Parts: sequence; structure tokens; C-alpha cells
Amino acid sequence: HPEVYKLQMPASPHLAAKNEGIRIDIEKIKTTLGTLISGNQYLVIEGAGGLMVPLNEQEFMLDLIHQLGAPLILVSQNYLGSINHSLLSAAICKQKNIAVLGWIFNGEPVGYEAEIAAWSGYPILGCIPKFDSIDKASVSTHAAYIRDELMKHLRH
Repeated sequence: HPEVYKLQMPASPHLAAKNEGIRIDIEKIKTTLGTLISGNQYLVIEGAGGLMVPLNEQEFMLDLIHQLGAPLILVSQNYLGSINHSLLSAAICKQKNIAVLGWIFNGEPVGYEAEIAAWSGYPILGCIPKFDSIDKASVSTHAAYIRDELMKHLRH
């Protein structure tokens, strides 16, 4: 599906949009997604940059998720500081009553993924290692690893 906004600058959505002279409008995104959702049983919507990344001068990615009412999959990359960042994301989801399906961890496992899941109360849906190359075949292969666990949570 085509992007509602496809920005060129590798920056926060609000900065990239401002650089291109546009303003990201959550209503426009909702309208476009409404037509896509009607024809799809499941639709994955990829966010950009994290929950508290601004989309415009007033709204954040978290506001878009809340307005869409979409269940969220939290993604955590393994790096120094990721426990803190992951648990802060989980905490704001609970504070804002965002439905969270669980965690997908990126990168090589480091041993604390189960602890993040336990501390947050959200299950692990899967782990995806760093890809040597990103192409349709590698994405399909790794998606197959998490499919069953993800579908189990989507059916609830």
C-alpha cells in the first residue's frame, strides 16, 4: 500500500514534513487507513521513530495510535539503554490505555528480553536477528518465525 506521507529527510516526521512544506494530518491518515482496513483482515501499520515522536506541532505517534484504536506491537532493539527505553514505552502505553499485543525484539538476543516482558506485563511475540540483507525473501523468512505467535495474539 502506498504511504500517506512519504518524506525524504531522514528525521523526525514533524521536521521532515516541515522541511518539505507540509503538515502531517492525523485525520488524513485515518481516512486513508479506513479504506485500506475495510478490505484487509489484518493490516500492519509501521510507525516512525517511537511513541513520543512528534508528527506535527501538537500530535505525537502515540496520538495517532490512540486515535486509530489499533493494537500495538512494541519493538525493542538490543542496545545499551534499551531496557530503560522499552519500559518507558510500556509505561506510557499503560498510562494512555493503549492496547499492546506484545514485544518483538530486534538484533541478537542479549538475555534480558524475558525480563523486559515480565516487568512490562506484555508477552514476547518474537525475536528478529539483524538481517545480512533486507529483501522480500529475508523478510518473508523471518516473518514466518513469528507468524504463529502473532496470530495467536491477534485472534483474542
